[in-house]
Amino acid sequence: MKNRFLLRFICVAVVFVLSVALFACDRAENDTEKENASATLEKESERSEPKAKDFTVYDANGNEFKLSDFFGKPIVLNFWASWCGPCKAEMPEFNEKYLEIGDEVQFLMVNLTAGDSVEAADELIESNGYSFPVLYDKTYSAANAYGVQSIPMTVFIDREGYIMAVDVGMINAEKLEERIGLIK
Repeated sequence: MKNRFLLRFICVAVVFVLSVALFACDRAENDTEKENASATLEKESERSEPKAKDFTVYDANGNEFKLSDFFGKPIVLNFWASWCGPCKAEMPEFNEKYLEIGDEVQFLMVNLTAGDSVEAADELIESNGYSFPVLYDKTYSAANAYGVQSIPMTVFIDREGYIMAVDVGMINAEKLEERIGLIK
């Protein structure tokens, strides 16, 4: 009887030790997987800046464009409307800068057309002789992606698609130059 009890005790002890050993091995394997996953995430997100959110807008001919179509080049993304006084006041600075460096930096002047009209926007652009690219946000896709609450609003995105600065309200030539320096 004593031998039988001792044998059962040894069997239970062996099973316990094996269970603990297997648990420890499994945990070590999971920890290694977590460390590898964490290292991968760190490599992917070494930057602290937020990634630009994609959206869909249209040109005057109804052609569809996504913000991501322009990644690979620094982007100046400006939200505006034809009825907005501060928007109209900053447009000459944007047009001048576009004429100066439009081949190096992508300017996207996004009209909030759902609260404006294509006709009013086109009239403003044509009457002032602006030549920067104008896109139309007919469904607030872009405005919603960026939480636009007040205009003008300008987002500065580097060539890799990271947001480097956001300005709400009218900006002057010096501020525009400074912000473009962040994305070039």
